[in-house]
Amino acid sequence: MLILLILPGCGPPTTGSPVYYESSMENRTRSPATFVSDAVLLTRVRSKFISDDMVDDDEIQIKVRHGVVYLDGWVADSYQRRMAQALAQSVDGVNRVVSRLRLTNPGTIFINPDPRTPVF
Repeated sequence: MLILLILPGCGPPTTGSPVYYESSMENRTRSPATFVSDAVLLTRVRSKFISDDMVDDDEIQIKVRHGVVYLDGWVADSYQRRMAQALAQSVDGVNRVVSRLRLTNPGTIFINPDPRTPVF
């Protein structure tokens, strides 16, 4: 009689974390209908960015895959990063926003100046 014992940790070595795994929607193939839907979303998100004066979208690349908006590039500060994320999320049909925006001025602090103080 042969008895096999399987002990945790005695199997073949694995790589990566077994606890957290997220498949990349960015690399999955798209059907023609999904492609058209993503193109429409991309147009809506870009027009939203163009019409907003609070976000400088010159350095932001936008990509849409399966209803997920990917924001890449550079913004001036954390306020613009939050605004860009909020603008993209506000478009109807956007499932999720993945922001990979980096800050050009990470230490910028906004201070509301006192109008009574003279500026030299």
